[in-house]
Amino acid sequence: MTNLNNAVASAMTTEIISTNKAGEWVIHTPQLTPEDSWFDHQYWLDQGRLLGASSGRGSAWMVKSPQGKWMLRHYFRGGLPARIIRDRYIWQGLEKTRAVAEWRLLQRMSQQGLPVPQPVAARVQKKGFFYTADILMQFVLHEQTFTRFLNSEAASGELANWQKVGRAIGQLHGHGYFHADLNAHNILLSKDLAWLIDFDRGRYLGEPQGMKMTDSQPERTPLTPWQRDNLKRLRRSIQKVTVASKTPQGTAQSISSPALDAGWTALMDAYHQSRDEAMRKIVHSSAPQP
Repeated sequence: MTNLNNAVASAMTTEIISTNKAGEWVIHTPQLTPEDSWFDHQYWLDQGRLLGASSGRGSAWMVKSPQGKWMLRHYFRGGLPARIIRDRYIWQGLEKTRAVAEWRLLQRMSQQGLPVPQPVAARVQKKGFFYTADILMQFVLHEQTFTRFLNSEAASGELANWQKVGRAIGQLHGHGYFHADLNAHNILLSKDLAWLIDFDRGRYLGEPQGMKMTDSQPERTPLTPWQRDNLKRLRRSIQKVTVASKTPQGTAQSISSPALDAGWTALMDAYHQSRDEAMRKIVHSSAPQP
């Protein structure tokens, strides 16, 4: 396998882009030498190491590698384009492929200690004017999805999980990261914290701007438009998934409005605290030293 050194966009770590045949590239860290078979779920099935699958736009597979549990995801389109070109994307150069962009974004966020999966490797295969892609990530050990929690009785009175979610999103936004599909399905709950997953089309929008220092503390700044839109998207998702089931009479049942409002308030309080703390650290680290 021929290795082509390439500086990582975040400048936070070294990356390797390898190719073993024309039109195929694999991005990974220097500590890892990926095999082409790793990106084929059938390989893991034949090895007896395919542990499970989750459905969504396509499928993601949990596999048991010698290095631990990984998630393998193939990139699929959504919406109307999926009916024509289900898993193919227009080729505009390797740097603009979704797999490389997501791998680099996850690597950068992981290096900063944010609650996101650690990327393992990503593969891009060019086919004419199009490409397909796959990504491998460390499996996030969790107890349940936020969606499952919202559809449980605990959602009406247990605020701790709402606060975990708020803290996770606050950290993300405080460091300047945008999640393109922030919804209840893309949030995992563990014992101590919430994890955010699926950063396809996610972006780094830059460090916080305009924070003023008063008595060595930054004043709270209002939400930026993209942060506000991200949170609105999550709120809509919560409202959608909290119609949990139907009663024997056939009517929908969901979390009561007061309980939902209480949970959202707890989430937003934790969000602001976490976001401001992250922004404060960035402001202090970049402030001129006396």
